[in-house]
Amino acid sequence: MTYSDKDELQAEPFDRLFERKKASAGSVSVEKQFFIADGAESRDYYFELDTLIKNFREKVKSDTGREPEGITVSGLENTGLNITVSPDYLQGTISGVPDVSGTLTVTLTALPQNITLEVSFELLPDPKKLWKQIPSQFDRYERADDEIASISPDKSGADGGEKSSEQGFTVIGASHRGRSHAHEGKPRDDSMGMYYDRDSGWYVTVVADGAGSAKYSRKGSEIACSTALDICRMKLTADGELASLIDRYVNTVSAEEKSEEIIRLQKSIKLKLYYILPVCALESRKKIISEARSVNSSLSGDAPEKQYSEKDYATTLLIAVAKRSRDRWFTASFSIGDGAIAVLQDDGELCLMSEGDSGDFAGQTRFITMASVYADASAIVRRIKMHVCGRPAAIMLMTDGVSDPKFASDTEMESAHAWLSLFKELKDNRIITDSDPADDEAQRLLEWLDFWSPGNHDDRTIVILH
Repeated sequence: MTYSDKDELQAEPFDRLFERKKASAGSVSVEKQFFIADGAESRDYYFELDTLIKNFREKVKSDTGREPEGITVSGLENTGLNITVSPDYLQGTISGVPDVSGTLTVTLTALPQNITLEVSFELLPDPKKLWKQIPSQFDRYERADDEIASISPDKSGADGGEKSSEQGFTVIGASHRGRSHAHEGKPRDDSMGMYYDRDSGWYVTVVADGAGSAKYSRKGSEIACSTALDICRMKLTADGELASLIDRYVNTVSAEEKSEEIIRLQKSIKLKLYYILPVCALESRKKIISEARSVNSSLSGDAPEKQYSEKDYATTLLIAVAKRSRDRWFTASFSIGDGAIAVLQDDGELCLMSEGDSGDFAGQTRFITMASVYADASAIVRRIKMHVCGRPAAIMLMTDGVSDPKFASDTEMESAHAWLSLFKELKDNRIITDSDPADDEAQRLLEWLDFWSPGNHDDRTIVILH
């Protein structure tokens, strides 16, 4: 209970808060404690003692017939809180950021009467400190709890100059084991990957979120990311015809000609991408099935019930690819499952390049291991998205461990303002800079991923091109 209104506190009969027993020294022993301004550990605390001091002075005067000459307040040593009392002993405050929790008691002493009053209040524990950090337990597929990666293509601005549309992207990524996993000693299930082909100019970035309910989803997400990188490296970067189509498309879009040529080029590019991006997911599923069979064949015949299938490796997969064409940038994406992909421009324009991918029931999502995902070719095509713009401020892709706390609703997810707020937060934390080394940015990105968001404690993974 917090009292912010002095009159409300003053209206409470003081006799109910304060009782005394006369002793030989003339002191007062308080039997009833008055709890004021409860607070919380690690949070700013401020409470004015003026009313309490005033009532205490009046009580001492009425009991002894003499006004106190001074009031001392003590009892909050080594708590992170400070007590101040004015020189005239009429006002006081408790303030600071407490680094303890539980019941704290302060003692007011009237001088020279040596009469005391004890006042107590509660500090709730810092919820962050309630989470345990238990080392990850493995029966197979060991991996680190955290991961960072970065790419720094050659660019003239690497020595501190400002980036221009002629320069490439810096790519940074980080993946962090969530508090809920750390609390139970479970491994990180998220994975990520990135690749830059200097010859073709293609950037390839991927993130994957292994299902928390699937025993080996960490391996599933790892297979999905590595497979996607391999396929894009092999097919995307070697397809000169695709690059030519993109150049023509970008030039046509730049001219803003609403013509059949644009539609034809869009269809041609999507058809090319159809045999690359969705194949990343499909081939990943095949490798996952093969991996499950390999594990089953290695199991002892004494445990026939421990047979694994692709469901035990369930994972999402989000892919974003980008390349420069003249002074413009072409971006394409493909996603199965929750998370987010977006292109954010300097002027604040947003292009959301992924959609919520709910399953058959509320709270579910789709995974690349589900055969039903690939049953409808037209639905697969709709998962491929394309965008052309000037050099983006950032291209971001993230698992829902990041998107859920940063975008609390579909409306926020679609809000350019919400994405600009995230972009500003990243810049304010020196994660996105114009001159710092990419590996430094990636390390700060990993540290940032430990941000506090009540109710959101899943693994967190994000890759940023900027």
